[in-house]
Amino acid sequence: MAAASGALAEDIYVADYQGGIIYKISPFGRQTVFASGLNYPNGLVFDSTGNLFEADGGSGNIYEFINQNGVLNSNPVLFASGFETPSGMAFDQMGNLFAADVNGIYQLAPDGTESTFAQGPSQDWVSLAVDRKGDLFAAGPYVAVIEEFTPSGHESAFASALPLWGTTGLAFNKADELYAANYNTNEVMIVKPKHQKTLASTYNPWGMAFDEFGNLYVTDGYGGDVVKINPKGKQETFASGLGDPVTIAIWPLPRHGN
Repeated sequence: MAAASGALAEDIYVADYQGGIIYKISPFGRQTVFASGLNYPNGLVFDSTGNLFEADGGSGNIYEFINQNGVLNSNPVLFASGFETPSGMAFDQMGNLFAADVNGIYQLAPDGTESTFAQGPSQDWVSLAVDRKGDLFAAGPYVAVIEEFTPSGHESAFASALPLWGTTGLAFNKADELYAANYNTNEVMIVKPKHQKTLASTYNPWGMAFDEFGNLYVTDGYGGDVVKINPKGKQETFASGLGDPVTIAIWPLPRHGN
């Protein structure tokens, strides 16, 4: 795997699934290749200390890119292996990593200890997000429901029988409101248990992430773009030419430098 330059806080990372690349995009739109030679990168998430985790869908591995004194090392370190096609990931407040695979959701403790957290139909859950209470939310493109799991693993339908078939991205804002990207309806929605509100319409939305100012960044899984949507719903193309972007993550630490 090829290595590239380090990172500054609030840089945006986008995985090109087909190209095997993770791009780094500065808050000002400058984009570079952060890492290449990956095998269908299918999930990105940061932990609370600024380490980046990548679900390598083709190899079945989860890799870690380590934060070294504020610079993200672009040489991946193997964190976990033995998955089939890992995809969406999320951290809880205890530092546990949740990873969606074809037959369920797995929990990996900070020391890498793995356990099955939830089991479900093949390839249903591809996007995960955790709220402030520590509940885990799961969605996928082939089901019309967003599931909610308590930390103990109790499962219930958070929202269902709604225009949710095609959900490929989940994210919480600072107000703990749940947002969903739906590639079937080309919408980004704020999701409540009994209704949804469309925030924006954009072509084939896939992965999502919020920055510290409440701006939402959404990947276009087919057009190679990243769309930026401000808190009022105004949208603009933030980056383009990214191949097949499917997932996105934003550095979680305060910015230093330009």
